[in-house]
Amino acid sequence: MKNLKKKGFTIVELVIVIAVIAILSAVLIPTFSNLIKKANLSNDQSFVRNANTTLAFEGALEKFENAGDAIDALNRNGFSGKYNTYSTNFHYVYSLENNKMYLVNDENVVIYPEEEDITALWGLYTDNRTSVVDGITKYIAMTNITNSEHYNDVFANGTYTIDLNGYFIAVESDLTGVTANNGIVLGGATQGEGSSSDYELVDYDGENIDSVQLSELGETAENEFVFKNKVFRKFVHTTATNTNYVFENCIFYGDGVQFNDTNAANLGIYGTLKNCQFIDTQEGRWAVLSNISLNVIDCTFTNLNGRGAIQIQEQTKEMEINISGCKFTGNGLSYPTIRFIGQVKYDDKNNPYKYADTASFKSLNVSDCQFTSLNKGSGIIGFAYDDSFIKNYNSTNPTLVTFSNNSVNKDITADKYVVEAGANCTLGELFATSVK
Repeated sequence: MKNLKKKGFTIVELVIVIAVIAILSAVLIPTFSNLIKKANLSNDQSFVRNANTTLAFEGALEKFENAGDAIDALNRNGFSGKYNTYSTNFHYVYSLENNKMYLVNDENVVIYPEEEDITALWGLYTDNRTSVVDGITKYIAMTNITNSEHYNDVFANGTYTIDLNGYFIAVESDLTGVTANNGIVLGGATQGEGSSSDYELVDYDGENIDSVQLSELGETAENEFVFKNKVFRKFVHTTATNTNYVFENCIFYGDGVQFNDTNAANLGIYGTLKNCQFIDTQEGRWAVLSNISLNVIDCTFTNLNGRGAIQIQEQTKEMEINISGCKFTGNGLSYPTIRFIGQVKYDDKNNPYKYADTASFKSLNVSDCQFTSLNKGSGIIGFAYDDSFIKNYNSTNPTLVTFSNNSVNKDITADKYVVEAGANCTLGELFATSVK
């Protein structure tokens, strides 16, 4: 009869196995750690090489006057959101004199692509302590500067320059050694070259700013509210009936504006944006939404993290859309820069259903605009749903469509001018004739 009793490991054998595992770990873990560090360093160096190739090309087209111009150029070419190094406590920095990015290690020494005097470089400030590099006194703002605690710690001693690059600084601080250029100084720094303090920061509790709150801020006239030189950090939603809303020289950071009035187009009511800036819109958002007639004049749309710049929802009659003198730089998601959504709305289950025949276009004009990049965007003009009045536009349609004197980056091919159109739509060909 077989002995079925199994022999187990002895204590000595277990100790030997554990010792072997410990020895292997002591040998292999540092090896793996070094491999990871080398891979991270390689990725950081690759970023610098690619960035410098882009900067060399962009700088050959137009010399950068400010350090922030380099970041704008990189963002136009898909670098937005990629400025954090793979290597722990390393930093990307920039030389305006050489028009090059550099890599600084965790000992604050420039290590790639060659040695460089760190005091001549620009750091990338992201409103926190970790973005600060010892020895650097010049910074490019990568976001709005609002964190007073970090700011006062970082800039407590010495003399500093910040290129706001279109962002604003609004911190509580008594520091006198910081000069801010090229943006909006609402508090915390001395106003420098290209900066302005002629703005008012609008910031309410809650998720957005509605018509009631807006009525406290603007110049009022019969059936009209006008807002000038305001900085909005929250979503602006206009809902007052039969009322024109006009925004002049306003800046929308992180969110946008929506014009709502289902009866407005019949009464000649407009949403108007003049010389406004839309920067860093949230993921999933449109910078501008409207279901009424709309004027967008001399506005800029930069670093849009969301869906696109302008969405027109066809809900009212006699809609007039005028988009002129505007500059568009890329989308964060795969949507057209300007989209028409057709005569639909949503039920309580978020399913679209069609309106009765209440919507129509009277005119559409896109003129003197610059489209410098699509980034992840699908095209310049596009549609959602089949019932958009101009999705099937051709020369026999009564709608007046005008495209003229538009500038389109050569990387945006003609098949991206108008996308998702109907089979017989001639909008793409019409838009192409407007490209200079």
